[in-house]
Amino acid sequence: KDSESRENKIKVLANKIANMPPQKAKELLVNWPDQDIIDVFKQMDKDAEEEGTNTITTYLLMLFDEKRRAVITNKWLDHEADRVPDENASLLQD
Repeated sequence: KDSESRENKIKVLANKIANMPPQKAKELLVNWPDQDIIDVFKQMDKDAEEEGTNTITTYLLMLFDEKRRAVITNKWLDHEADRVPDENASLLQD
């Protein structure tokens, strides 16, 4: 049930982030744990693909500072990243 609840929260947040002005979205995301950002971006990419629209995740990622962008990108590209502990606890816990 916890995973279903997290999935639902991710879907809702992905929709909200996708519909915010990019700079405001970045201001919100910058304080989130990396894995939460990655999960929301993955959902945004999936939603855009299903809707036949372009995703804005790459653009949003470019708004982050260089170091944080590199960390998020490396974790996103690492298929084991879901198992790598983040220094921050997830914001999407029940």
